[in-house]
Amino acid sequence: MKCPSCHFEQAADRTDCECCGLIFAKWFERHAPPPPPSAREIPPEPEESAGPPAEPPVSASESATATPAAEPATAPPAGPSAEPVPPPELPIEVEAGISDPPPPEVLEEAAQRRLYGQIAALDFQVTTEGHWVYFPWGFFGRGYKLDRPWLKDEIQDFLTRFCCVHSPLAAFFSLLAVLNWVQDKDYEGASILAFYLLVAYLFLWIRTRQWTSQMPRSQNRMNSHYYSLLYAKVFRWKTLLAPEVLLLLSTLGGAGLGWTDRWRWLLDFFNPYLFWGLVALSGILLAVFSSRYYFQRK
Repeated sequence: MKCPSCHFEQAADRTDCECCGLIFAKWFERHAPPPPPSAREIPPEPEESAGPPAEPPVSASESATATPAAEPATAPPAGPSAEPVPPPELPIEVEAGISDPPPPEVLEEAAQRRLYGQIAALDFQVTTEGHWVYFPWGFFGRGYKLDRPWLKDEIQDFLTRFCCVHSPLAAFFSLLAVLNWVQDKDYEGASILAFYLLVAYLFLWIRTRQWTSQMPRSQNRMNSHYYSLLYAKVFRWKTLLAPEVLLLLSTLGGAGLGWTDRWRWLLDFFNPYLFWGLVALSGILLAVFSSRYYFQRK
């Protein structure tokens, strides 16, 4: 059964909506169609107090040739043959637009988040009435209305944890693909990167689809100005100087310097064992800080 208010699919034996709480019996009582029009009744002829005037006598020949009087027309009986009255049309709900610019409390909350939390917050925008809209694919699709407040925190926490794992791996495979193509003119690294991105975003699509299949669609598109203001918060110095960001840059820089033949001469000034030991230590610390941030979000 589909709810007439929020169009949420649910079992046919329910008496109220699982999503918005609408009671079906009261809704159908308020929106019942008007009864069909009854048959027209012929009003009775007014009675005269003095009685009808006397008619002149008619001869037998005239009565034989006179035409019979027409029978009074009667209205067709009301019944199954009467035309059904269509039910009244439900009013079209007009949704409020996206707030432009974002409210100050949204910008302040985004500034207090760390890198992965700010990236996850880019998929959420609030309307002028204070309702949140989730855009799982950004500018490439419509959003979904978050009618349950706790659902926003659940989705945002999942996206934050996803970025904790996805961002370092995507950066590492991208570096491997670039170095493999620059040095050997080979596309093996690019193939590994493409396979990883396919698996990662397939997993993301399956997980987000479990939420969006139960949420009503929004009429709004993602606001580009709203998005750009939140995106600018990512490049604040407090965000870029976070431990997981510095460790990621140092690990990628050290690995790229050690694998590139063109810049490997710089290692002649350092002990190679010490250099690779520092790169390995940076990678271990990156895994520790990312794991710590990952489990803090649960």
